[in-house]
Amino acid sequence: MIGRGTYLHVTDNSGAKIVKCIGGNNKIQIGDAITVAVQKKQKAKIDSRSVHKAVVVTTKKQHKRNDGSLYSFDTNTCVFVNQRLTPIGNRVIGATTYELRISKLMKILSLTKICL
Repeated sequence: MIGRGTYLHVTDNSGAKIVKCIGGNNKIQIGDAITVAVQKKQKAKIDSRSVHKAVVVTTKKQHKRNDGSLYSFDTNTCVFVNQRLTPIGNRVIGATTYELRISKLMKILSLTKICL
């Protein structure tokens, strides 16, 4: 689960590397939209300490599917999105989960290579 103050890695090519969650519900899961502040960035157009909207893609917390299988990831990751929940970057690096399809975030799934 992700709460306020949690650091997340960004898995798209928008330019940010690490962000901090500053807004959202108490129990944020995969597919939820959150408000984040940029902590570290690459050389890009995104300003340091700027506030953006993001969608959580993977979490460290174990998640159970309806078929009984459990899965978890090594890091908490997110993808930057705009107000209409379409990705800002044009490539998603790393794995995403099937639960994004349930949340109607098909554009993020179409930009990734690995969907678990």
